[in-house]
Amino acid sequence: MLNTSFTTTVHNLPCDDYEVRVVLDTAGRPVVVLRKSKVVDEHDMEFQITYRFSSLSMLREPFLIVGALLLFFLTCMAYMRMDLTISKDTQYFERESQEQVADALAKICSLFASRAAALDRLDRSLEDLGKTGQSGIEACLAEKAGITRTLDDLASKLKDAILEIERMGPAGRGAVAEVRQLQAKESEKKTLAMQLFGQKIDCVRRELPISSIEQKLKGPEDKYAVTKAKVQEMLADLKEYAN
Repeated sequence: MLNTSFTTTVHNLPCDDYEVRVVLDTAGRPVVVLRKSKVVDEHDMEFQITYRFSSLSMLREPFLIVGALLLFFLTCMAYMRMDLTISKDTQYFERESQEQVADALAKICSLFASRAAALDRLDRSLEDLGKTGQSGIEACLAEKAGITRTLDDLASKLKDAILEIERMGPAGRGAVAEVRQLQAKESEKKTLAMQLFGQKIDCVRRELPISSIEQKLKGPEDKYAVTKAKVQEMLADLKEYAN
């Protein structure tokens, strides 16, 4: 606010104070009007106007502009996020269903990837067993027990995820067929991995020569490798289907 005061040596000189508002004014601009009739040369005197102005008042208009722009952008953001349609068309529901199916498939792919990582741990434990011999059997069995618990927990989560996608109606039926095929092949992979584990443990306990162990396990290992590669291929296809 601007506080003004007026002083002069002229007697009986009326002074009017009022405010004028122009563009972007918030408090108005003070105006001093001097009125004098019958003016003569002797009235040609100096007068003095003093005022007090707060420096904080200089920030009023910039803050007003910034606040108005901020309010405008917030209003636009709220409007863009609002759904004002009274009824939604079929394409909207289809698109929403597809997004839900894609999210569910991403979750399922993550669970399959976690199961693959657990079986990879089992493969590494068998490799370590080939180096340590009978002294590493107990550690290998303990590792298998932990991996089995992990696989069982993931299997339970996978079952719930598949039921969730089945409840999505027609949009999820095609995806469920892909998931079921992958689940069957992945279950076969797990079975082969456990059989291979048991056979190698048995060979190490019997202290068979390394050449005999390799010869005996060559067939199961090749079959497991083919199944493992097939599971990886099907998982990649499922991820592509989800995208």
